Amino acid sequence: MLRFRRLGSNWLRVRYTAAGVPHVTPQFRVRVVGDGRLLAQSTFAGAAALAQQSPLSPTALREQVTSKGGTTFAAITSLDDSGVKAAFVKALHAARDRATELGRA
Repeated sequence: MLRFRRLGSNWLRVRYTAAGVPHVTPQFRVRVVGDGRLLAQSTFAGAAALAQQSPLSPTALREQVTSKGGTTFAAITSLDDSGVKAAFVKALHAARDRATELGRA
């Protein structure tokens, strides 16, 4: 679960927890900026830290904090319906194939 707590006028404390995994709680403070860039970067950094510390897969972690009918669920469903996952898999295969070709040269 992602939680934000305001620490004064320009700082937020961001805390990640995974249900049933109380020891997985990386915390960090972020400075609030107008365009949200730092908040977005810190969110990705926190998610990566959580994924590294948890024995659960990234999918399992996401499922623990995604409410059916919520905004993240709606976004993921839209991405799935649009074939984004298939596009990423195709791109990764293309990169792998090209790397193989370059390795032979």
